[in-house]
Amino acid sequence: MRRPGRRLRRLRRVRRDDSGASALEFGLIALPMVLLMGGLLEFAVLLTTASMLDSASLQAARYGATGAQPASGTREEMIRRIIEQRTFGLVRMDRLRIDTKAYQSFERIDQAEGFDDANANGQYDTGETFNDVNGNGGWDADQGTPGLGDAEDIVVYEVRYPWPGITGLMQPIVKDIELSSSVPIRNEPYDIQ
Repeated sequence: MRRPGRRLRRLRRVRRDDSGASALEFGLIALPMVLLMGGLLEFAVLLTTASMLDSASLQAARYGATGAQPASGTREEMIRRIIEQRTFGLVRMDRLRIDTKAYQSFERIDQAEGFDDANANGQYDTGETFNDVNGNGGWDADQGTPGLGDAEDIVVYEVRYPWPGITGLMQPIVKDIELSSSVPIRNEPYDIQ
């Protein structure tokens, strides 16, 4: 038969023993610290990529505005190459989307084609006459013409990139983030040949 005093002495000795406390404290703090540092790294790379994408979009739009034809390939391919070079591998080009629309003036950006509102309901209905500004044969809520435009056209470059993240730590929290850049620019008065 064991005496209760002996158990109490052991329990007191274990309570006073602080060996291993540092390991336990580290175990409790390590995971939140790793997550915080990973989140900060992810956020820093996200902001860097967004800034590079803005700068690359501007440079690509400047090139597109010149009307220059590259020695090899098309203007569209050159615009993609400029963005690829200026984002230093942080943007996967197979996921990058570049949309361009040409307008006759800055005022017409994101404006619908005009139409005769026969039933006065404030919206275009099939059968109502309309002004086909972009020449595609149908009424459009945005009168821009897809493409890089002609001399002195206004071209809006919309660049979109779904950010996949680099660590995957933040994926369950933030899901999908789309980086985007929009650059309106007037084409130079070049001659198309």
